[in-house]
Amino acid sequence: TLDEAYARMARIVPGFGGVFFDESDILNVYLVDPNIAKKALPTLEFLLVDRWGDEIIPPVSTWRVLQGRYDFSQLSEWHNKLIHSISDPNVTMSDIDEKHNRLIIGLRELKSMVHNQVAREIEELGIPLEAIAFKEYQGSEPTDSHSLQGKKRPVIGGVVSDACTLGLVVNRSGTPGFIINAHCTPTPGALENPRASIYQPYGYLTDYLIGYETIDPPGFIGTGKPHPNGPEWTCRRGERCRWSDSAFVQRAAKVTSSQGVIAKPDRLSTPGNISLNIAGTWSIVALLPGPPDGTRINKVGAKTGWTEGRVDGTCTREYSLDNTSIQLLCQYRADYYLEPGDSGAPVFIIRSSNPNTVALVGLHWGKERLGTQEAIFSPMRDGVMKDLGMAGGICIPGVC
Repeated sequence: TLDEAYARMARIVPGFGGVFFDESDILNVYLVDPNIAKKALPTLEFLLVDRWGDEIIPPVSTWRVLQGRYDFSQLSEWHNKLIHSISDPNVTMSDIDEKHNRLIIGLRELKSMVHNQVAREIEELGIPLEAIAFKEYQGSEPTDSHSLQGKKRPVIGGVVSDACTLGLVVNRSGTPGFIINAHCTPTPGALENPRASIYQPYGYLTDYLIGYETIDPPGFIGTGKPHPNGPEWTCRRGERCRWSDSAFVQRAAKVTSSQGVIAKPDRLSTPGNISLNIAGTWSIVALLPGPPDGTRINKVGAKTGWTEGRVDGTCTREYSLDNTSIQLLCQYRADYYLEPGDSGAPVFIIRSSNPNTVALVGLHWGKERLGTQEAIFSPMRDGVMKDLGMAGGICIPGVC
């Protein structure tokens, strides 16, 4: 996950506190001791470029060094303590906030009684309260409603599928199919018997049937202890967890589709000025890990079309997947415009070297229940592909 990657970087460069892009697209780097910048930045540049490539990470000469209070490995240790120990039902999310070099805890209400109870638990864990920011956060909910998008053959990503958005056209280990949100299926985290039928644009007409849901993992049970073979320890003991809101749909016979292709609307949409007209397509030619805070990203959803924004929270814990007990680990938040019906939308970065190609970063699935329109998406490489057991088959054929 991104948090684990940053913690590893902090072990290599002690005092590294995280990075984010600001509104001017400048990469900001927190160092507990800015005096080590001359020695530390070349190493960080190598590590960041190795993870994201030089299309995302700008030259080190353009970076801005900020005074940090906490090493990222320390923040990660505290966050893991919170995850394992805080079970108050009023806690709705937690995150390491790279923009402010601190932790964030979401509460259903910021009432003094609730706040004080959680604060006492945090202090008992030995975590300083000055390292925590509390925010009112009602939790997340899927965005699912009907759209009027029409039939599209060959099927491509970003078009309507029943009440949601068909995210991606893929090939899983030789089986052609599609990736959609699990909450857009009859039972998230489980398979139906008989298999659930998936349609595009909408259901019940045989001509619109495009496939059958075949993979929707139930998740794994947390051990509560570090696991030598993987990151399962981030799931609290006895909880059921997953890395994404995703499901795989096996393509039906005689249905045509274009792997790794996303619908490209004729223009960006804004609230009150939405365009659902498809003017062309984007080709997926790269897969990236979950992007740094502040990264400019795009999404194409069946309800609001093409919108853009910035990552506004990385590797957050969401409670929970739709109406199940499944906890979603390491999700991402962003400020792009969305509406119900966008669930399943592909989230990506348009490549500057070729604006008809994109690097895929995630799959949109929801938003905050109340208050802001903050969007939530599952990372692709570290989330969706992990849950669905995929090593490739996401990009256009022969690329990745």
